[in-house]
Amino acid sequence: MALYKLAVRTDNSFDEIRHWLEGYDASGWCVREVAEENEHWHWFIETKTKPQSFRVLIKRHAPELRGNGSYSVAEVRDEDKYLRYMAKGDGPDLMCEVYWTKGPSLS
Repeated sequence: MALYKLAVRTDNSFDEIRHWLEGYDASGWCVREVAEENEHWHWFIETKTKPQSFRVLIKRHAPELRGNGSYSVAEVRDEDKYLRYMAKGDGPDLMCEVYWTKGPSLS
């Protein structure tokens, strides 16, 4: 079975998604970002779930996520580039704020 690496962005619902992922067969990490006073979260998720199916599940567990403006789910094409983006922090002298991590439990 394939392992999918997903880039997920959410504008809200951090607690709902974190709680759901704690019991879900996935691993990854999440950072908080504030850009022009817009707080949102970037997630790197490794899962056996296909991106389209993961999109359905995330909306089921966080129903307030509606439309492309409040969330996105995409397969990571360039892992190094995406991980560098997540780790950049909110400014040149600021570290990223890691809000969630979960190690591999995928078998």
